[in-house]
Amino acid sequence: MTEPATSVGDGRAQALVAGAWDASFEWGWFEPEWWGQKARAVDDGGRGSAWFIDSQPPMVLRRYQRGGLMARLSRSTYLYLGRERTRSFSEFRLLEYMKALELPVPAPIAAAAWRTGPVGYQAAILVERLYGTRALGSIVGTLGNDAWRAVGRTIHDFHEAAICHADLNCFNILLSDEGVYLIDFDKGQLRGKGYGWRDRNLQRLHRSLEKLAWPESGISLEEAWAQLLQGYRSG
Repeated sequence: MTEPATSVGDGRAQALVAGAWDASFEWGWFEPEWWGQKARAVDDGGRGSAWFIDSQPPMVLRRYQRGGLMARLSRSTYLYLGRERTRSFSEFRLLEYMKALELPVPAPIAAAAWRTGPVGYQAAILVERLYGTRALGSIVGTLGNDAWRAVGRTIHDFHEAAICHADLNCFNILLSDEGVYLIDFDKGQLRGKGYGWRDRNLQRLHRSLEKLAWPESGISLEEAWAQLLQGYRSG
């Protein structure tokens, strides 16, 4: 059985730390500067707010940042409505839940939220790094039918568990020789058993695939999507 997470901190700075890590926890873990040369910026599909951490075991550090129009107002500060409703704590708890269901997600290591003024906060999370994986969006031209069906089956498993990924795009799906994984569950939710949200989730993924430059040789977007849906419906 997984050890329960430990709460650390006070009213201004609070953290959740996975039970296996609470004895060695340092607040500096949430700062890429603290790691020095062990921290390397993530390139694929991010906003310059995530780093690979060359630790034992390897981790990924992500600072929560907005995109789109809201980023013009505040790129990294959010409205504080209690620690369990912060972006980092919510994602940590959801990852815990999904790991308990044995879904293919990174294990949460630690999450933090810092108060900034009377109503704001900033946040960060550390999760397990899934070594030997590549983002779907970076390898679409190399995948065959079996891989696309495996992606569909994996998404179906999450949907059957009523888990909605808030940003299901081709860079939040990772593949390795061992299987398919989903990452970055910021704003992810448990949903009802209906199908409307599932269809919207799949449509979001399809839009992200449409934005890619597909190679002239190899599988086409239309063929890949048909295989993905076949895997999803057989899941």
